[in-house]
Amino acid sequence: MHEPPFFSVVIPTYQRTELLPRAVDSVLRQTFSDWEIIISDDERVEGATWQLMQRLAATDPRIRITRNPGPAHGHTPNVNHAFAQARGSWIKPLWDDDELLPECLAYFRAAIESQPDVVCVTCDGQLVKKLPPPPVAPPRPPVMAYRTESSQTLLAKYRQEATGEGPPPRMAVRRDVVANGVVFEDIPGILTAPDLPWFTRIATKGPSLWIRAVLVREYQTGQSSMTSRVSEESLDQQFAVVIRYQHDLLPPSDRRPSLAVNLQSLSLFRAAQRLKRGRPLASLRLAFGVWHPLAWYHAFRMITQRRFPLLLSPIKRQSYEIEGPTSEDMTQKGRTTP
Repeated sequence: MHEPPFFSVVIPTYQRTELLPRAVDSVLRQTFSDWEIIISDDERVEGATWQLMQRLAATDPRIRITRNPGPAHGHTPNVNHAFAQARGSWIKPLWDDDELLPECLAYFRAAIESQPDVVCVTCDGQLVKKLPPPPVAPPRPPVMAYRTESSQTLLAKYRQEATGEGPPPRMAVRRDVVANGVVFEDIPGILTAPDLPWFTRIATKGPSLWIRAVLVREYQTGQSSMTSRVSEESLDQQFAVVIRYQHDLLPPSDRRPSLAVNLQSLSLFRAAQRLKRGRPLASLRLAFGVWHPLAWYHAFRMITQRRFPLLLSPIKRQSYEIEGPTSEDMTQKGRTTP
């Protein structure tokens, strides 16, 4: 075997032969080349997906292919099987219907090399709902990055504040964290969002760094996915389970809203989403049972942060500048942003 690469780009897949080549090609086009790709097929019987994977693997020795042996199948077991094959220092998840922009791994590497104690690095993403996707200009350095310590990240997640991770393709996680058991879990009540508890458990292991640059494209252009097949009511229930999960991991503090307030805030936030989608009656039904004044305040803050992620936040983040993907370090500017 060759020396372990810096990144293991992990692509779990299931019957996405028309989309998988785009994801793989986006890694092949990276300006940073010290990586491996691990593609894990979740089909029980070798078929068209496996044949495509064999053709892809023949094009570059850095592409490794595997099949989820079971007995458990589905998204969570397939992701964990792919994680277990990784040899890189860092694991970079990539879903088979998404893609990395060409500078993605280079910027992640520049950030990681300058903050070697972080356990997770995240970036911004472009959500694509209509083809062809709008062009994204390469980041122009310096790019801002925000470091958040473990306890602050946990508090931000519980308060449903912007922490930068988004879906897993926006993230890179240190492999030793995953190897020590921080993997996707099958948690009762969470059917389609196993990544949310995963984010929370990663946050317990150390600080994170958020690169404020669009480095990933996420496609929602009509393809079937777990979330596209689930009702809004089911998502409401799953997010409530996640909040309870986060509540149990976070030590008590004056800045932690009570579980009841946080759940009511979530109801208002989901109500606002329904209103935006033209469903006023469904929105009113959700908002009707919210009585706590603090819940209305926290919901307003959550909604505002979706547009202005760093406003109205008591979370302290240390700001840095990344001069470029080839720089050896980041220069701390000594600013602390609330």
